[in-house]
Amino acid sequence: MVLAATRTRIGTRQRAMTVPDRAPLSGTRLATRNHRRQPMSTSLLRYLFGKDIFISYSRLDGKDYAAALADALIRRKFSVALDQFGALPSITIPPSVMRELRRASTLVVVGSAQAAGSAAVGEEVACFPLSKRPVVPIDVAGAARTADWFHHIEGVALERETEANLRAGTPAAGCLQRIGNSVRSRDSERVCGVRRLRPLWRLRCCRPSPD
Repeated sequence: MVLAATRTRIGTRQRAMTVPDRAPLSGTRLATRNHRRQPMSTSLLRYLFGKDIFISYSRLDGKDYAAALADALIRRKFSVALDQFGALPSITIPPSVMRELRRASTLVVVGSAQAAGSAAVGEEVACFPLSKRPVVPIDVAGAARTADWFHHIEGVALERETEANLRAGTPAAGCLQRIGNSVRSRDSERVCGVRRLRPLWRLRCCRPSPD
């Protein structure tokens, strides 16, 4: 009977180990799981150069939309920087958020009515290296064109979004496609840059040391 009971406990443990995790995934857990599925080259690029996407938005009217946008992009296996994922509440923009912004590959601005007059959104747009990296401004019902920070991105093609989608927290498919294309284009530039540096790295590593 002791042997039978032992076998029963072992079998129960083995079955418990094979049961999939059925708990709903939060944004942070989902991001972590998707990172584990990335190729090593992609993970290395993101470690060296930062997240794929930084989302700038106003919490007054764009919090749910920004969270839904981040979730949709994470499910497409992009890494996303969103202050809802870990930044502490603060009146000013935390330094950790500004570091993520400066290192991100692509800036996405949710140009809602409240974001148009937001000083924080304006600071994030101004601090992002617009001349070197892509920016995707989401124009919600024409609000982005009236923004105080619009002169920073003037000339960049706007991605149209409806007020209804903003309130419902359902990003349009065109927005997701545009953001994905921008990130992939930037990743191609990064890979080319790493490949150009590789011969110099090999030359330096293989150079004989002086006697």
